[in-house]
Amino acid sequence: GNVYQDLAKIQNTKENLSKAEAAYKQALRVYTRDNFPQPWAKVQDNMGTYLTAMAEVEAPVHNSKTADDCFIRALTIYTQDAFPAARAMVEKHRAEASIVSAEVQYTDTNLLEALTACEEVLKTYRCDTSPLDYAEVQTIMGRAYTELAAARNEENRLDLALAAGKNAFEAFANALDIFTSDGFPIQNTVINFHRGKAYFQLARSQNAETNLNQAFDVFKSVSKVFTHTDFPIWHAATQHSLGMTLAAQAARTPDKAKLLDVIATFKKALSVCVPGEFPVRSGRTSFNLGIAYSCLARWDKNGAAEAQRQAKEAFDYAVEAFHQQKLDILETIASRTRMSFQNGATLYLRDARL
Repeated sequence: GNVYQDLAKIQNTKENLSKAEAAYKQALRVYTRDNFPQPWAKVQDNMGTYLTAMAEVEAPVHNSKTADDCFIRALTIYTQDAFPAARAMVEKHRAEASIVSAEVQYTDTNLLEALTACEEVLKTYRCDTSPLDYAEVQTIMGRAYTELAAARNEENRLDLALAAGKNAFEAFANALDIFTSDGFPIQNTVINFHRGKAYFQLARSQNAETNLNQAFDVFKSVSKVFTHTDFPIWHAATQHSLGMTLAAQAARTPDKAKLLDVIATFKKALSVCVPGEFPVRSGRTSFNLGIAYSCLARWDKNGAAEAQRQAKEAFDYAVEAFHQQKLDILETIASRTRMSFQNGATLYLRDARL
């Protein structure tokens, strides 16, 4: 099961995750709670990490919740007194699942729980005794603070968004002190990807031009490592974030050439996160692609009809994807935007938000 999980990070994500699930279920036929409590708890933890990974592919709310149920079962065996290290590992995994859920629900409840769990984990994973685990937890905290900044920005609570952003950068700096580019190139690139997202969120609160430029530079650097061939899933995520950054820059200084770059970048992301395989990710990218095409229809009179057709197609897919995945908040946002587009309302690149 663990091998299939690792393989899913590189290729055939959904297929390999399904194979991981089958292997874990087979293991649970032998490892019962009563007869093999520690192996049973380990498999529960593994099931939780599998479900968290599957939440990145489909049904994020349901899979994240089911993952948390697995982690809670594992913690009934991994008590703080008897198994402090194993318990810390499970709590770290719980925090990651909370972040995945929060990314589509725009709620801070799970994020605050994740941060509390990380603080507890750091009592076991200290920088001097467990540097790699410590760095991983700092990365998770940085991600949680970045999403918290996003939630605060949505609420227009800019002071709290700034505070969360500051905490995110501090956590990422702690992680990068250990995961250096020479010693841990992949982990270093992952952290920098999340650091780019932190810059993007910070731009919504202050110094927009400077922080967007920082985000752009980070994502361009990350894209040199996360290529389509070697890391297709990370490549798609990077292209999506790069497209969002370009869209935010183009919204500040309207430019047709930059708008065409936005469209091309989102299409690169969709070349990996194709409809049907990654409905949540492709739905997000399609929504923003629809906004970009609707803007192009205004700026390119000769190609307006085709741009409008592409916009409608992108919005239709996003709404359907969010509906099927039961993502009510995202479906509502996409449906209202599509209706505005169909009614002839003017959309702007600043409306790109998912």
